[in-house]
Amino acid sequence: MVTELNLYQGDKKILYCDFKVNGKIVQVENPQVRILHEFEDNVYEDLPWQVMTPMDEGYIYNFDTNVCQTDGKYVIVYKAQYQGETLNQLEEFNIIPNNLEGNNTIYIYGFVNDINNNCLIKNVKVKVVDCENGATIYQTTTDEDGKWEVYISPSDYEFKFELDGYNERSVRVQIGDENKEIQFNNISLEKRADKTLGEGLYKIEDEFTAKNNMGIPDIEIEIYSSEQTDKCLVTTKTDLKGKWKAFLDDGTYLLKITLPSGLKKKFQMTIYNDGTKNIEEINSKETKIIHPQVDNGHGECPLTDYVLDAHGNGVGNAIVRAFIYNIETDSYELDCQCTTSSEGQFELNLKHGKYKLIVSGEGFKKVEQIIEL
Repeated sequence: MVTELNLYQGDKKILYCDFKVNGKIVQVENPQVRILHEFEDNVYEDLPWQVMTPMDEGYIYNFDTNVCQTDGKYVIVYKAQYQGETLNQLEEFNIIPNNLEGNNTIYIYGFVNDINNNCLIKNVKVKVVDCENGATIYQTTTDEDGKWEVYISPSDYEFKFELDGYNERSVRVQIGDENKEIQFNNISLEKRADKTLGEGLYKIEDEFTAKNNMGIPDIEIEIYSSEQTDKCLVTTKTDLKGKWKAFLDDGTYLLKITLPSGLKKKFQMTIYNDGTKNIEEINSKETKIIHPQVDNGHGECPLTDYVLDAHGNGVGNAIVRAFIYNIETDSYELDCQCTTSSEGQFELNLKHGKYKLIVSGEGFKKVEQIIEL
């Protein structure tokens, strides 16, 4: 795999190479490196082979770019011997001009900030690319205050802003000679979306606040599709200002949150095909016990009898339930019921089949009886 570097003349670069055979790093003999300069697909500078020094599983060479006579593209060639065969690897770099002030140069400067918190960002790599030939003519980084600067001649350029963990930004500008100093508008970079924040089309943002309008930090958030509630799509937390974000497609989602106090809540979140959203809390409902309304039956076999105590006295207000046998489920299911009169009499209208009668009354032991009609 060929990698590409941008260096200034005078930079020193530690070149490192490990040699592999069938994907496995091997120890080699006589590891060497040399530098070739390419111009219009021709090599016109061929620096001598240099011996590399062993380091860990690979080999290093301290390269001084002062040996390179001009700007442009160079190729690093690594070579070694392994079991009578020659192994090779390639790497590329560009020598780019230093940032030199001159009579015909213009001072360009600007600042780079984080789009989410507006904080200025240091160590952002700023590349200046010549639009005519695509060559990088200068490269710098932002300082502690997020500032960058460059002296360049009037022309058409593309400014590229890069930092690990952030999405790259580029701006094409035509630099004229009417001004000797130009300040760029602030460049805002956005962090790359973590996959735990989803991979949808729309960036969804919201915040949780207390009654005093202060943001609530560290709220745990889980987001599920309404069509697949057993698979969590997004896991995140609110920041110090109570804000959170996710990347989702349009659709309906279940949003579960856990407050720092341990309190849990649920929300329905609808995302429309223009990227707008609506969030509604799902409130818990009071659970009520619903007693089945069962009458004394509609079967063709009337059953009339009395419920008596041990002394032969009728028992009033006793409940008589009739459960019919279901052969498919091998179980008894409630079919009908009634309450005895003051004399203990009851009447049920049953169907043909097998029944279990269960009689219960306050102060009495429950009684069961199997009958067939």
